[in-house]
Amino acid sequence: MKGEIVMRGADGFEEAVKTAQATLEEAGRPTASKEIHEALEALSWRPEPDLRGAIYHTMGSLECLARAITGDPRATLGEILKKHPDLLPRPLHEALSNVWGSASIEAHHLKEDQQPKREEAELLVGLTAMVATYWSKKCDRPMALRRDRTRCAERVIGGFVTPPVTSR
Repeated sequence: MKGEIVMRGADGFEEAVKTAQATLEEAGRPTASKEIHEALEALSWRPEPDLRGAIYHTMGSLECLARAITGDPRATLGEILKKHPDLLPRPLHEALSNVWGSASIEAHHLKEDQQPKREEAELLVGLTAMVATYWSKKCDRPMALRRDRTRCAERVIGGFVTPPVTSR
């Protein structure tokens, strides 16, 4: 409708996606924000939404953000979650790792006559939006206030951002 994204979901879903986009933009993460936007746009396609595209873009957003906050530009999200299990509280870390594996299969390993369900695509977009907002608030905002450039993932212990350890 006049260039607007018209995907309508539950208010909580839309709010989560919009919050993630704004939080990522504020944190200087335009690529991750754009991918979340692309996921929402894929869900909005008419007459048929691009569900596989929504999954691809939403997981791409999360992978992009994870690479940035860990300083590991080549790692996959799965590799990052293995290296940095404290990016999310347990057992959410294991759940996200499983979601990544499932979404990766869904987005990249196509099978004839198998499309993801709309509910699943919306779940992944909403879930990744929430995780992206959490990571951005947890890692990006405190980083901007510190003088040192220690990466968030190196200092996250038990779900809390801790001061960097200095050697004497």
